[in-house]
Amino acid sequence: MSQTSINAAARDVLRDLAAMSVGAVSGIVIYNALKSRYRRVETPTSLIDSITCYEGRHPSSVLTFGWDEDEKFSWARRISLDKEGNRLHESLIEAEVYDRKLLVVETDCLEECNTPEITTVDLDPFGMGTSLSFRRTSGREEHWDLRLYGGQLDSIISQDGEMDVTWDTEGNIISITGHEGEYRQEMTYYSNVGNRVFPDLNYLNDVSSVNFLSSFILGSRSSNLISSMVIRRPDYHYHLLASYLCDRFDQPLQVRHEIKEIKDGEVKESTRRYDIKYL
Repeated sequence: MSQTSINAAARDVLRDLAAMSVGAVSGIVIYNALKSRYRRVETPTSLIDSITCYEGRHPSSVLTFGWDEDEKFSWARRISLDKEGNRLHESLIEAEVYDRKLLVVETDCLEECNTPEITTVDLDPFGMGTSLSFRRTSGREEHWDLRLYGGQLDSIISQDGEMDVTWDTEGNIISITGHEGEYRQEMTYYSNVGNRVFPDLNYLNDVSSVNFLSSFILGSRSSNLISSMVIRRPDYHYHLLASYLCDRFDQPLQVRHEIKEIKDGEVKESTRRYDIKYL
């Protein structure tokens, strides 16, 4: 075989090897892309991006959330709407941890000059709450001491008295009682629907509650999603039924609340639907 033939044969072999290498690299790139996509599908985020509340056919409010690089709550924006979709109210909620304190500041975005509402949670060395303080927009201040055992809230103590928290063996709060029995709150849960997303949907009926954003820090996060809740006071009765539409990962895509309130003999019934989107 001549040297020219040998060189031509060598070029053909090198060309084939190069083609095989490009094909292999392309195959690896495609495989990694598919694997990454599959991983993203199979491990959904537990962080909520937005919650839209409907009362009747029209949205009444929209909540959007921001999370930091450590997947901790950073901010939330709440917008209230009228039936025509016009903005009635807008507020910004921001959270920051420093010097073993969690600060949650809520500011009215539509008022030029206003006093923000500030919630302060004192933290222990493990990042759990030891006390809770509110400074209302009126300037009035409220303070509670928190007693936790094993990461679960056991009691809430204020100058007005003590409220006791009872848990079941599955890790769910089943009752809160206080004020010498005049206040009682009772909850039941779905045993097959875990409470795995953030913020805590068990406090969706009161999105202004710090529990909604920071229930884990306060030791008030239950293991399962709530099925019903009853609140009884001498002059007030509140009854909530909750149902969920979940995806194949058992994460709620939609929550429905049926509410009945009785105050001073007057009965009020309402239904709310919450549509949930994840990051």
